[in-house]
Amino acid sequence: MSVWLNSVSDDLDLITDWWFFLRMYNLYGIDLDGGMYARATLALLVFAGIGTLSYLMELYQTVFRYPDTIHWLAPMTILLEDVPQILLTVFLSKPFEADLEPLAAFNIATSVYSALIKVTGEVCVNYCYCCKFIPPVDEDSDVELGRSFVSEG
Repeated sequence: MSVWLNSVSDDLDLITDWWFFLRMYNLYGIDLDGGMYARATLALLVFAGIGTLSYLMELYQTVFRYPDTIHWLAPMTILLEDVPQILLTVFLSKPFEADLEPLAAFNIATSVYSALIKVTGEVCVNYCYCCKFIPPVDEDSDVELGRSFVSEG
């Protein structure tokens, strides 16, 4: 269940990050010498790229390394992708000048949802239950003193 919730939150977060970036790019463009909003759109591009890299790393972790996870990946994603996306979305959507755009609100919601799933998933799976998740053992192997021996024949 945790893997599924994390996957859905990551998928939604990645889609809305790029969707919001494209909307801001169409409004302000990207220009280092331009206005404040054009530079913030460039920062949005950088953090969307970081979000894509963290998404690919989480995909690799889920497919090839599960349940042996990369422990620093979730905090890195929250601090280097979700938090900057939320702050840039609030800044670029100008919430004090007009109502918050539906796309901006959706982008903020998916980033918050993704961060909460990452935090609560680890806490609930590892600390709220009576035991830690242990993957099942293959039927063809014998487990003895922490070593796995494959039975022959």
